Amino acid sequence: MRGSTMKRGRLALLIDLPTPSEDRPPKRNPPKPGPVALLLHGQSRASLAVAFLIGMFLVVLFLDPPVHQLALSLDPDLRSVLRTLTRLGNSAWPLGFGLLAFAVLRLLLPQARGRAKVALRRAQACVLLLMTAVAGSGLLASLFKNMIGRARPTMPEGGVFDFSVLAFQPGWASFPSGHATTAMAMMTVLAMIWPRHALALVFTGALIALTRGLIGVHWLSDVLAGMTLGALVTLALRQRIDGQRRRALLSPAMAALAAAALRDGGQNIWHHGTDVARSRGTFCLRDDGPQLLDKAK
Repeated sequence: MRGSTMKRGRLALLIDLPTPSEDRPPKRNPPKPGPVALLLHGQSRASLAVAFLIGMFLVVLFLDPPVHQLALSLDPDLRSVLRTLTRLGNSAWPLGFGLLAFAVLRLLLPQARGRAKVALRRAQACVLLLMTAVAGSGLLASLFKNMIGRARPTMPEGGVFDFSVLAFQPGWASFPSGHATTAMAMMTVLAMIWPRHALALVFTGALIALTRGLIGVHWLSDVLAGMTLGALVTLALRQRIDGQRRRALLSPAMAALAAAALRDGGQNIWHHGTDVARSRGTFCLRDDGPQLLDKAK
């Protein structure tokens, strides 16, 4: 029995999970839930959906027109800054960098050993969650906006209550905002990876999302709906993957190990490449840096 316990403890240490004794925190009084948690506790999905729809209706009725008028009155220089920020909500950024990071991790995984390999696998899982959340929520947003067919504020005849169901035209694909969906999905995943910086990351995602309304290409309700969709899809994916555990997706210790493994793996690949180039006579090191040689000379 003792040997089995020691073996299990070593295995738990290897994969950076708490041992059974560490998994039982000291007893403490549970924190009192806040007013929002008390209000939402025990509510059915139908009740939450009805509350959301009523909230959206009130935003459309009372906030969409004045926010759009504010957007039209903004200083051109400020609008230029907002247009730069809004590009961060393009899904090409997280998906492109995610694919690059995934390829690098796949290349380095066979070389890693022990805890470094575990760290790289967890980093790979984080990258996959990011790409899945962004792609999945983006596809849903694209499907919903084309089916609902709400007029964009840029349409000459477009008002807050103008719809053309199943129009499948860019001018009639306003609700929800795809950029807002991507921004919130991306920042929600990053907040799960670095929970100590979650507030800053979520507010950054909200700012990127709100630029869609402040440059006048979406109604405020489109933005809020997109933010909600992106966050909910990401939270559902996290729940599916990680169950009820509330630990960070990548602990600081695992992040440090992954960074060290990436550095060491990159150096190994560089040295291997230079050795191959030297053996073929196509590479040399000089005082002014590495140089490629033309072997045909």
